Amino acid sequence: KGHPFFYCSNPNSTKAMKILPIHEFAYHLNKSQREKMRHHYLLLLFCIILGACESQNIFQNTPLVHATTFQHEIQLTGKKKDITPIGTLGLQIIDTFIISTQSNLPEYLGIYEKVSGRKIKDLLTIGRGPGEFLDCTFKGQYRKNKQNLELYFSDCNKGYFYALNLTQTLRQDSLNITLLSTIPYRSFPTFLTGNNYLSRAYFPEEQTILYLLHDSTGQTIRQYPLYKDVDWIRYNQIGSADEIKPDLSKIAMGMLLFNQINIVDLKGNQHFSVTTSDKSTYLSTQYLDEHEPIVYYSDLTCTDQYIYALYVNQEISDWQRVAHPTEIHVFDWKGKAVYKLKTQETLLSIDIDETDHKIYGLATEEQIFTYDLPELLLP
Repeated sequence: KGHPFFYCSNPNSTKAMKILPIHEFAYHLNKSQREKMRHHYLLLLFCIILGACESQNIFQNTPLVHATTFQHEIQLTGKKKDITPIGTLGLQIIDTFIISTQSNLPEYLGIYEKVSGRKIKDLLTIGRGPGEFLDCTFKGQYRKNKQNLELYFSDCNKGYFYALNLTQTLRQDSLNITLLSTIPYRSFPTFLTGNNYLSRAYFPEEQTILYLLHDSTGQTIRQYPLYKDVDWIRYNQIGSADEIKPDLSKIAMGMLLFNQINIVDLKGNQHFSVTTSDKSTYLSTQYLDEHEPIVYYSDLTCTDQYIYALYVNQEISDWQRVAHPTEIHVFDWKGKAVYKLKTQETLLSIDIDETDHKIYGLATEEQIFTYDLPELLLP
């Protein structure tokens, strides 16, 4: 805002450097100098505009890395697992269990034996009664010691974050749950970060979306801005599959309707995004208003070494309806494109089993497939 400023001084003079607005600076030049300065100024202005366009990003104008070439590309061969979950939205491989998140069923979680595929139990009844939950979200976070395996989940409607002691629940055949924290209103998802909690929250009055680091009472410790100028329409357009790095230092966000993965640096401020596109780096939600949206990253999981993002690249009207081979894009945490893993199956959700070196994929028709992790990706 205001006028651009130029530094003007005579290199042969001992006078102090003077700062002039560009329109005053031009008056000190003759016609030839003014014409030359005009060309330089237009070139400078073009470079500024071009540079601004290249650096702009819907993710708070952070740098956008173009990862258009993968170091390795491989076709995966899937092996169908002898298990038939019902109403499964996603799956998590934890210890000796396959844990499915379920929809249109009385319970939110389905617990299966990983080896045999046998159904053990359904947990977390959906409802408004005692011991029931309205809007559960389980992001695969857990903690295991010699005695117990605890799963962490939130109820976005009630505004609470819980620990489910799975070991004691299965042993006693009675739900063993501990309330850990309150969470901000309209927050999804929430992660446990040591002694504190990290919640993605939307504030419609300010039209902003951010991650809030808070304590168990909901008191904010730090903010991580994500998006601004977000009304309710835009809010539904910039959804993402978010996962926290196991060492709790970063979050990866695979955007559903943009070819983009955002990396939030929880320890510093080195936030950035990565895209496999070589086109314009400015991503405008206006495009979604004028074209049928494309589903890009429908799911994401991660290890301390890599980000595994499920790449769909399919019009939203065909997504989950028309068979379409999917890809798993593997990036390191610096945004380097390491592996492009292709599948014949149409996958809806994925997870990594680092113990058995497998990729688990939930396909259409509620089938589960396993794939061998490429050797270079082994922990």
